[in-house]
Amino acid sequence: MKTNGAQRTTGRAIPHLKARHILVPTDFSSAARRAIRYARPLAVRCGARLTLIHVVSPQRYEADYGYGPVVRQRADQQQLTLAARRLRSVGRVAGSGAFLGERLVRCGDAATEILRAARELKTDLIVMGENPTLSALQTMPQRISGGAPCRILVVGTNGAQLVKPRKHA
Repeated sequence: MKTNGAQRTTGRAIPHLKARHILVPTDFSSAARRAIRYARPLAVRCGARLTLIHVVSPQRYEADYGYGPVVRQRADQQQLTLAARRLRSVGRVAGSGAFLGERLVRCGDAATEILRAARELKTDLIVMGENPTLSALQTMPQRISGGAPCRILVVGTNGAQLVKPRKHA
């Protein structure tokens, strides 16, 4: 069934889906874990590389260099280290055996960094969790679909929805 450029399926089967590289953003929520559980067998079936990415928000502070206050931002090294450790753990727990893929931790705006990673890695498919409760990834599929270089598979509790990237006018 197609609605608004999206194809919804129930269960785990996505017909005729081919991918060489799958990117899975995570905010460590249950929705993100569901997306990882969905993406792993999909990657195996397609023979695709699988990359997990987590984006840490930067620390923001105000500085005055003599020409008025400027908002600056920088990476919080402690948060980056903690996120990397947690991401290693998520990769192991997500499926049986060793995790076969990469893990990335970036700092910045989540949507921007996910799109940047997707382009850099030449990603064919982004698999994201959708959660009806509050989650950092709840509105992320909508935020990134406008600039995504590939399709987005949104995994919800009732199945998955394949979203094509929106074209800019």
